[in-house]
Amino acid sequence: MPEVRVVETLAGVERAQWSALFPGEIEDYDYLTAIERSGLPGFRWRYVLAYEGADLVAAAPAFLTHYPLETTLTGTGRRVAEALRRLVPGLLTLRLACIGSPCVEKALIGVSPAAQPARRAALVQSLLAGFEAAARREGCGLIGLKDVAEADQAAWSAGVTHWSPGGGQWTTGPQIAVNLLLNLSILGVFGTFTALGEEIGWRGYLQPRLDAAGVRGSVAVVWLAQLAYHAPLMAGAGYANAGGFSTSLALFAAGDLSVTFLWARESYRARSLWPAVLFHSFHNTISQWLFPKFFAGGDDGLWLGEMGVLPVAGYVVVGVALFLWMRWRGQSWQALVRHAFGSPQPRDARS
Repeated sequence: MPEVRVVETLAGVERAQWSALFPGEIEDYDYLTAIERSGLPGFRWRYVLAYEGADLVAAAPAFLTHYPLETTLTGTGRRVAEALRRLVPGLLTLRLACIGSPCVEKALIGVSPAAQPARRAALVQSLLAGFEAAARREGCGLIGLKDVAEADQAAWSAGVTHWSPGGGQWTTGPQIAVNLLLNLSILGVFGTFTALGEEIGWRGYLQPRLDAAGVRGSVAVVWLAQLAYHAPLMAGAGYANAGGFSTSLALFAAGDLSVTFLWARESYRARSLWPAVLFHSFHNTISQWLFPKFFAGGDDGLWLGEMGVLPVAGYVVVGVALFLWMRWRGQSWQALVRHAFGSPQPRDARS
């Protein structure tokens, strides 16, 4: 196995060794050095190097920056996310570690010209694994790849999450459709029953009892109870593993607070437990079956796991947006509780 190092400057890398991995590349050693010395604000530079003995056998430039999640949104979603970030700076901004360079057209990857295809893929995977480990040590919540050249896509996909229905066994549209239909039908039934067991406890019993007793912050109390219930599973059984207990617990806490509010709100509005049950079943089916069955390669727990970065970001944006909308419309949680318990439908204060 090669020794993978992640360094902050090209100054300690021999020009001849680097250039041998990127023959004919316009964005060469001198170009990257000039970018490094330019002092481009908001970016820090990294270089991922794989050595066998004293020989550099694979390398790639990389960078660290802060990534606002609204970058991927448009329209109303983007405006809501920007407003939230202004209210709570840093709420929807994550540290990004990315292979490539913001100043080049594609993700540069250099591998020894003598490497055969299988060896090339193994070296790329080693680079990626070393970079991911270094990025997590630096507290980066997102790890990405800039535009990958077509010639390198097969090698990159060997080490990162990629589309692979049924582990590569579902190769045609009909196969995918039949498996999707059959499995979702079965999971829809069993998933609903398993979700029902939890929801009877959380939204069927605890939440209404707290609200009936007039407990302030009842949603937060249920949220803390859910954290206490799931934390031992994360510590002892690897549940919702996103790359370590502390990371998993932090992501679960952020996402579950929004989930607790959303599912209780919709159940109260419907005067029924079923919205919470169906949302819970849908969440479990997508995170525990759909993504693992349709994507392969790499460690996607941090990104797409049950409480990975992307699901949590979605829940937080929707939860905060609905909370602010309720406040803007003059709707209180107490009015929603009265409606759920049989009082007349709460009216907007602005009506």
